[in-house]
Amino acid sequence: MRPGQSSVLNDPTGCWYASVNMVGWYFEAGPRQGVPELYSGNLPPEVRARLGFQGHFATGSAQARAVMNAYHGGQSEHVLLAEREHLEPVSNCARNNYNYGGLQVDQLLRRYGPVFFYWVKTVRGRSYGHASVLIGIGKRETEVIYHDPENLPNSRMTLDQFNQVRQRWMYGMMRKSGFGHVLRGHNIA
Repeated sequence: MRPGQSSVLNDPTGCWYASVNMVGWYFEAGPRQGVPELYSGNLPPEVRARLGFQGHFATGSAQARAVMNAYHGGQSEHVLLAEREHLEPVSNCARNNYNYGGLQVDQLLRRYGPVFFYWVKTVRGRSYGHASVLIGIGKRETEVIYHDPENLPNSRMTLDQFNQVRQRWMYGMMRKSGFGHVLRGHNIA
């Protein structure tokens, strides 16, 4: 590294990977499985040279679909991510007309949290798909608390905003598979 160069690493499309790591490490030691097929460093050198970056392709992007089709038999990166990280969709996350209430979010987090979620984030008038981790519910159950891997831990948004921006499809919200948290030998209902 030359003097004056930054040593900060940047993976602008790796929000899904950072978020799935937050959920995974909460529950168990690694290694994390993720979807290494979406890491550009695994591609042939001539393809990497054309890309001009090294990092993760964004899940759900045209680039991710092209890589999965060209090099990995057309498998869905979302299915692989859920299978490998032992995640399952949250109830009702794919329903277009469904909005979560504060009590539901609180119960979801107490039983299964933290929860991975995809959403549409808008910064300076530009919207893009993003992934973060739901970690809490605010006072009076009117806001959600989440870790945003874009250097924004403990972020907050209103519950109404969360319901507006969350992505509504099968893998739009995922929790760790299994029966949920256990407290003193009893499942939390």
